[in-house]
Amino acid sequence: MAVENRLKEHQDMLDCVSDLVWMTDMNLWFTYVSPSVEYLLGYTAEEALRLNSGLTLAEESLQRLATAFSEGLRAADRGDRAWKTVLPVEQFHRDGRRLNGELLLVLRRNNEGEAVGFIGVTHFALQRAFPQ
Repeated sequence: MAVENRLKEHQDMLDCVSDLVWMTDMNLWFTYVSPSVEYLLGYTAEEALRLNSGLTLAEESLQRLATAFSEGLRAADRGDRAWKTVLPVEQFHRDGRRLNGELLLVLRRNNEGEAVGFIGVTHFALQRAFPQ
């Protein structure tokens, strides 16, 4: 029961995050996308899970991300357990708007330490109206 409670707490936390949190497998297909994807990019989490991780990126950002993925895989081959990088990204909202953000990319490992994908946290500098 304690494990189930901890998982529920983690999910509750992720449901409240306004940044886009995601995970991929080694083929770069999403395995998790936080619910904030709907507010940020216009896709439900279920729709986003059916997308390849690069489909909503502008070409230059896609190239930067591909380079970062390659660097992460080389780091995994070297046994580097602490590899991460931050890069600027431009993504397209479902309605065509361009959003500029910053992506923290971390190599995801299983319990045996083997690389199994990536974790990303994308922060968009959005203008928001807050109550006075």
